Amino acid sequence: MHYRRRYYRSLLEGYELGVPNPAKINVLDAMNLAISAWTMDVRVNTIANCFRHCKLRSTDNMTFENSYEGGESTQELQNLIKELGYRNAMDVEDVRTHPEENVVAQLLTDEEINESVIGINKDDIDEEDDESSTMEPPSRIEAIKAAITLNNFLLSYEKTTPEVLTMLRKIRDEIQGEIDFNKKQKTIESFFKKPS
Repeated sequence: MHYRRRYYRSLLEGYELGVPNPAKINVLDAMNLAISAWTMDVRVNTIANCFRHCKLRSTDNMTFENSYEGGESTQELQNLIKELGYRNAMDVEDVRTHPEENVVAQLLTDEEINESVIGINKDDIDEEDDESSTMEPPSRIEAIKAAITLNNFLLSYEKTTPEVLTMLRKIRDEIQGEIDFNKKQKTIESFFKKPS
């Protein structure tokens, strides 16, 4: 289902962009559809349910679901640490998420904090004077073309990481977010029929 939805989105995108034959895809496009479907649409619980349904894994060993949910297992660890009665007890969240993720890049002075809160900055005042002409937001088609161009560049760039490609796929999904596949097609009679 995820492949089909992504394929239809790319098909509609192709029609919007005026591509001659948008239904035709190459192997690279098919691989990108599969990667984005598996990395962004399929969840761990879905795979676990499939394994359980096909009896590939016994139900006795199904303890990994609680570890991914985090709430119950974190609470159990926190309770265990409290029961042990350490003076300097560790925080479970610090163990789960590395503390270096929370490091601040730069320390601000009191003046900088005040300026950011008040919103008065000398550079902003100068920029407001220069903004006499406003920019028009790009159209959806221009955004789609830019995303496709960026995707092609990142696929050929050597230092591209999978995380960057995943973020680009998420951005492209947001651009395509207006397309709604849950609508039902109406017949001509029901379209012209007056509601009673």
